[in-house]
Amino acid sequence: MQRFQGIYPPMVTPFTAKGSLDEEGLANVVHHLLRGGVQGIYLLGTTGESPALREAEWRRAVEVAKQALNGRGGLIVGAMEPATQRCIDRLRCAEEIGVDAVAVTPPYYYPPRDEAEILRHYEQLCAAAQGPVLIYNIPSTTKVFIKAETIVRLNELDRIAGMKDSTGDWSHVQKLLLELREDSKFSLLIGSPTLAGVGLWLGADGAVMSVGNIDPAMTVQLFQAAKAGDRDRLWALQQRLDLLLRLYQFGSQAACIKAALHILGICAPYVAPPAAPVASQDYPKMEAILRQAGLL
Repeated sequence: MQRFQGIYPPMVTPFTAKGSLDEEGLANVVHHLLRGGVQGIYLLGTTGESPALREAEWRRAVEVAKQALNGRGGLIVGAMEPATQRCIDRLRCAEEIGVDAVAVTPPYYYPPRDEAEILRHYEQLCAAAQGPVLIYNIPSTTKVFIKAETIVRLNELDRIAGMKDSTGDWSHVQKLLLELREDSKFSLLIGSPTLAGVGLWLGADGAVMSVGNIDPAMTVQLFQAAKAGDRDRLWALQQRLDLLLRLYQFGSQAACIKAALHILGICAPYVAPPAAPVASQDYPKMEAILRQAGLL
């Protein structure tokens, strides 16, 4: 089973002014991330506005990203659907294109009532999968918190290769590290930027941080500092990461990241409706933060 280690930024999905997929912009973001030294990308997750994409656009986004990567990094794709069979459809589509892993949320419109339904969801997904499956635990959007005890049980499934944890709950992450850090097939990827440094320091395999879209090199350096045991360097980089999080005060997360990337000349700032792009009057404030972070 492939192990996923390092930085896999949850990539934004660029759109045109008319709301369609911006293929050139998507390739530009992939190249920007590769220049920063990331180990791969995490496509069509929450930051990637996956639920807003129509089926054909979703598939095309995977194809364009795969082509742009050209073997230079891993490709994890999110399957975020409200029911098991719809997740299986996305999983099979992604595997046909040739991704390295599919990250799957629990169902979120009719949320599981108990652990048994969560287990059944992932059992059916793993039975349909040909390659690695990652658990995507993000209760802020799914309203389902997959407990550490349940994740340990899910890890018994052959296709489960690890998880992205976006709970933001340190006690939960600590339980996962205690239970699973010695498992050679389970990769724990931290999704919360405020927990990334300490999580990596204590044994997490990698991180999936949205700010990696803006400054991928910094997030790679943070990973390297944690694994090298360089506490002072790690602390300095975590402070720089926290500075970039101030960019999120001007709108939705995706809108703020895209606005920052627009300022950096990488892609357009458009987001999927009903979300609104960052207001033009906020751009000078964002530029000031980017300048303070050394990106302008």
